[in-house]
Amino acid sequence: MAATLDPVIGAAVTKAKLFSADETVRILEEQREKARNDYLSSLNSARIDGLIEGRTEGRAEGLEAGARQKQVELAEALLARGFARKDVADLTQLSVEDVAGLE
Repeated sequence: MAATLDPVIGAAVTKAKLFSADETVRILEEQREKARNDYLSSLNSARIDGLIEGRTEGRAEGLEAGARQKQVELAEALLARGFARKDVADLTQLSVEDVAGLE
């Protein structure tokens, strides 16, 4: 009764039955448990790898966006000082079309 109400007690009862089982049943159960634990471990490892990859890609995208924003800000400042579009494009490494779009 208590084993059905509390999962921890249920797990303990299952373990107790396992230890009292014959050798073959015990070995099979241990192999099942090891396979389950290995599977869960591999899932957790894949999840962590995915998180790391996502963060790395996110940082790279953020750095690219920040660098682009700096180029645009510099281009706007140069245009405001009267620099020619071609010169601004050369100095900021933006295309002439991108520079023209800032005006």
